[in-house]
Amino acid sequence: MAQRRRLLTNIPLRYVLVVPFVVQSVGIVALVGYFSARSGQRDVANLTQQLLYQTSKRVEDHLQDYFQTSQQAISANHLALNQGRFSIDQPEQLRSQLWQQITLNPSIPSTGFWSEEGTAILYLQVDSLTMQKFIQQVSGERLPLGTVFLQEIRPNQRRFYRVNSQGQPQQLI
Repeated sequence: MAQRRRLLTNIPLRYVLVVPFVVQSVGIVALVGYFSARSGQRDVANLTQQLLYQTSKRVEDHLQDYFQTSQQAISANHLALNQGRFSIDQPEQLRSQLWQQITLNPSIPSTGFWSEEGTAILYLQVDSLTMQKFIQQVSGERLPLGTVFLQEIRPNQRRFYRVNSQGQPQQLI
């Protein structure tokens, strides 16, 4: 016991005052750092969740807008066909219906009709550089972006036509 008392009395006073203060300071800094890191992780997770939600919502809205126009065009064709305003057996009436759709809805890149026999009548817009290059490879002509042309497909045969302002085929490309 005496030896212990001698050890305690030999410790300088400045160590007795400084060491507890340093230990407390280091402990407080460690706790604050730990809680800040945890809070930061929660905030990052929360922001990530919000970003993912907003991104998916925007994609959903864009897809809905994109497909809504196409669905409306399909519904209009179905209704017009049921009302007898055009016949799929008469290519002129069919072309007229499709021409009206593509000119009234510029957001539709193409509209067409495919038969069970594999024939098709389509109006297409040159809406990308990729499509423009494809048409140039096929036809040797460079159609400007936004140009609407007619494509007729029959077994083993595809024809591309320039069209006039009424959608009538004018020049074989």
